[in-house]
Formats: sequence, structure tokens, C-alpha cells
Amino acid sequence: MKKIEKDAQIEFEIKGSKFIGWVSSCESEEQAKIFIHSVKKSHPKANHHCSAYILFNPAIERSNDDGEPASTAGLPILQVLRVSGLSDVCAVVVRYFGGTLLGRGGLIKAYTEATFKAIETAGIKELRQMSVYTVEFPYPMISIVENLIQRQCTILDREYNEQARIYFKTENIDEIHSILIDSTKGQAKIQHISTQWE
Repeated sequence: MKKIEKDAQIEFEIKGSKFIGWVSSCESEEQAKIFIHSVKKSHPKANHHCSAYILFNPAIERSNDDGEPASTAGLPILQVLRVSGLSDVCAVVVRYFGGTLLGRGGLIKAYTEATFKAIETAGIKELRQMSVYTVEFPYPMISIVENLIQRQCTILDREYNEQARIYFKTENIDEIHSILIDSTKGQAKIQHISTQWE
């Protein structure tokens, strides 16, 4: 999954029209709507506040031309977000009309460029899906189990009760799972705790 590294804003002019582009992280439709509203509030005299957003969970995509000819603003903004592979992101492009009509092609190009420039300024980070597990096993196997986990995973914590328990994080459980089971002759009990993107 890809997300923007930080919120960003850019500004440029085309034939007298001023375009201001923003991108912001958002993890819900409510957050996206709040962000769009805040941009509108900060530029009440702008002619258009065109927007698009993509959410990961639940998967939602929306776009709004806000008075520009159909599919000349919101959809181009959304296409840039898609092409960039971004999730949980909202983009808004504000336009102050400068008196010269840009035509459909000119508008599509302007809104596309504004969104690309805003994303470029924000930066993109690649997130991996990491899962946390516990493995419980007899004490005599501590060195074997620890060595195996340390080679492929990140150890988060250890507990010592009736049996030894290690909490660890990994991107792919399949390989380490079979190795742990084989090396402990089936005595390792592995349990999934949580999964998150990071």
C-alpha cells in the first residue's frame, strides 16, 4: 500500500487562472469531507473547489467537478491518485478563474498537473502489511526458537511462565511457521495477534 508522506500544497498559474492543489491523508470519508470543507472555507472566493479521494478500508473512490464541465476536474484528480497507487488520500484543487477559457483539454491538463505536483511535494511512502504473532514452546527449545525467529522476523517481547513465549512481527508467516513446527517437532504453538500496515 502507498500513502503520502505528509500533507502538501502547491500553486501555479495557467493563462491567468490560479490553481492551488492540496493532498492530505485521510482514513475515512468523514475525514475527507472535513478536509474538503476546510479548503473551501479557506478559499471562499475561488470559482471551483474540485476534489477526489481514495480510501482503503472500506474501499471508496469519489470525485467532484464542483461546477467545471463534467469529467474535466474531479475525474482527472482521481486518475492521478489511482496512477500513483495511493490510498487513504484526499486531493483538492482550487481554481480562481483568470478570464481565459482553457477548454476541456486545458482543464484536464491543469487539474492533472496540480494533483501530480502536490503529490510530488508530499512524497510517497510504501507500507508493508506486518502481522504480530506469539509462539509458545517448551523452555529447552529457547535458543533454537529465538535463533530461527531472529533470522527472519522482529522479536517484540518475551514471556516466561509455564512455557516460554515470544511475540514477534513478520511480513510473511508461511515460511517461519513451517520451520518452527519442524524444529520443535510440532511443540510450538503459533497464534496470530494483529495485522497492520506500516
